Amino acid sequence: MSLPRFLFFTAVGTLVCILAWLFVLFFIDPTQGGAIGPTLFFISLYLSVFGIFLLIGFFIRLIIHKQEPPFHHVAISLRQSFWLATLLVLSLILQWNGLFEWWIGVLLVIGFSVLEAFFLSRAVDKRSKRRPVHHPQSHEIEHPVN
Repeated sequence: MSLPRFLFFTAVGTLVCILAWLFVLFFIDPTQGGAIGPTLFFISLYLSVFGIFLLIGFFIRLIIHKQEPPFHHVAISLRQSFWLATLLVLSLILQWNGLFEWWIGVLLVIGFSVLEAFFLSRAVDKRSKRRPVHHPQSHEIEHPVN
């Protein structure tokens, strides 16, 4: 799939998820619907936020890192939007159940930051291994003529 097609379908999917979330927000009472109301609310919110973070993150990276090919930014944007959307919705689920405290939020942020640092360090390690370094042999070295 080409990058413009991926971005188009992501934007359309995100718009559909936002509309679904608004529908759930305005037309479904979570106290009357049992478990289905909150479940639909959190799933549609998660998918909406995921798509928004993905598109925003991709375009910010595209502006900042102009020298890199655009498709290099997709994987990082996907991963980081996953972390951010999960952090946000997990915090809201904890708040919904009366379990969210400030220190739990700090632990979640630290945990997701450590995971992201791990993945970034692996990406940097892979990039350094992809670029072979040429070490000239003794017969390839030009010796200055005196």
